[in-house]
Amino acid sequence: MAFISLIFAFLFIAAVILGGIGITGLVLLVKGLSKRKDPRYFGSKSPTATAVAGGIMLAIPVAVVGTIAIVIGVSAIKTRIKRLSYTDFTDKWKNERVLPDRADDEALEYFLKAADEGDKEKIRKMFTDQLKDDERLETQLDAFLERYPKGLSEIEHESMHCHDGGDSTKTTFSGSVEIKDGDEYYTVRITACCQNDDSSQIGVTGIAVNDTAGEAEYLFEKEEHDRDYDWNGGYFIAANVGTVDKSTARRIDGVPCVFDDHGSLKRKDVIRWMRERKGNAWGFRDHFGEPNVNMTTRNSPYKSYYWELEPKDGEPQYFHLSADHYDYIDFSLCYICGSEDGSEEWFDDNGELKHEE
Repeated sequence: MAFISLIFAFLFIAAVILGGIGITGLVLLVKGLSKRKDPRYFGSKSPTATAVAGGIMLAIPVAVVGTIAIVIGVSAIKTRIKRLSYTDFTDKWKNERVLPDRADDEALEYFLKAADEGDKEKIRKMFTDQLKDDERLETQLDAFLERYPKGLSEIEHESMHCHDGGDSTKTTFSGSVEIKDGDEYYTVRITACCQNDDSSQIGVTGIAVNDTAGEAEYLFEKEEHDRDYDWNGGYFIAANVGTVDKSTARRIDGVPCVFDDHGSLKRKDVIRWMRERKGNAWGFRDHFGEPNVNMTTRNSPYKSYYWELEPKDGEPQYFHLSADHYDYIDFSLCYICGSEDGSEEWFDDNGELKHEE
């Protein structure tokens, strides 16, 4: 960011200087031409010299701007001609500089259309040159298309949430997006390399489409056991749709969670316990039983627990309890929520529910 700011500062200073030269030249040119018509200056070389100097000064910024416009125009024409030969977005990545936050959506839109069409070859072309020829990819593509829920490209969705990486020789990214189809949520995950000194390494390296239960299992493996998709171990593309029992997962506070069904608690009992501040997280578990969801986030000093409550107005409700690794409760991080993000009812530091009537 500092380097980019420096470039913009330099361009601004250059524009100011050129503008100053151009305005000065215009003033001198007008002044010189005016003097030439003045009888007092007949026979004098001064008006002509002033007009010539002004013309030269005016020509400098005009020439610079014109040259820049020509260079930009020629470059744009060359780029447009080059793009006519592209067969997919990976050709663009190999020939142009592409930022991850644009590359991820290019890959996503191409993938969704190809998957909806059931076009195995289009999907194969997304991958790096090395992976395209891997015999394992063929089997995985067939299995993927058998489980992929068609129609996702026609559903409105947000841009991908992207995390970029790499080093001086390459740029990689990992992106994900949720697509809601009726009552089901599908998470699309794509990992790729969009810039590399070795063009054969440019392309997608992994794709996954997960339903709620499949995504819950993925997040559980990632957070609880520090295991991510093993793309390099031969897992390139998969549709985890219908592969995990739906009863073992719930969408809570906008996040798919592995869910253990222990029954539900009464909302009023939880609120009463919080008001009385009877103890730590272990004491809550001892009184109400084990949580339905036990979530630990890496590099976080807190553990998250969710207990299912009786439904409110026909909608599912959950109590979230936050505690540190010594089981001390942080009451300000405790709340009651529904299935989606933004439905939280927070407790204050005294254990009182802020929005409870």
